[in-house]
Amino acid sequence: MVSHYSKTKGETHRFCSACLEYLIYLHGYPATCAFCGESLIDEDYWQVLSPSLKELVSMLKEEKSIPSKEKAYCANQRCSALHSKAEARLPEEELSKLDYDASGLAECKKCKQRFCLNCHVPWHDFMSCEDYKKSDLAREREVDDKRLFRLAERNLWIRCNECERIIELYGICKNVHCRHISFVS
Repeated sequence: MVSHYSKTKGETHRFCSACLEYLIYLHGYPATCAFCGESLIDEDYWQVLSPSLKELVSMLKEEKSIPSKEKAYCANQRCSALHSKAEARLPEEELSKLDYDASGLAECKKCKQRFCLNCHVPWHDFMSCEDYKKSDLAREREVDDKRLFRLAERNLWIRCNECERIIELYGICKNVHCRHISFVS
């Protein structure tokens, strides 16, 4: 049953709330019209979205507002919250108190765990990034990364050049979608 109208640039299209939610899950943000391909106007569909989808749309809007090179994800695997690098980086006066190079030190605003913006790992206490890269911790991480990349290769997954996340191919379709890329093979 059609329960909602959504507008694009001058056109009005009808969508049931279930189809509208499907469009957002399928294409992300901004939601695009299945008929004409134009972006839908947020205010026209916001009131029919479920609370969980409103949360997803808010997250996608925030993600789109941060330039790719400025994105930083929390290194805590249970969190992975998105921040801009400037937002996550600790203030200079706090960094200057440390007796080693901590230029990559950041703190997640959500879980409060500290992480390294340069190494993309939980914060390596008392080590500069250079020292961390020479450490056993870094070598262990490399082994884990290699295992993941072998698994990705076996499953024909690809890695996004923009966000470095691994993307899974769904079904038999050769279209691959990431928040940053759309790849058609």
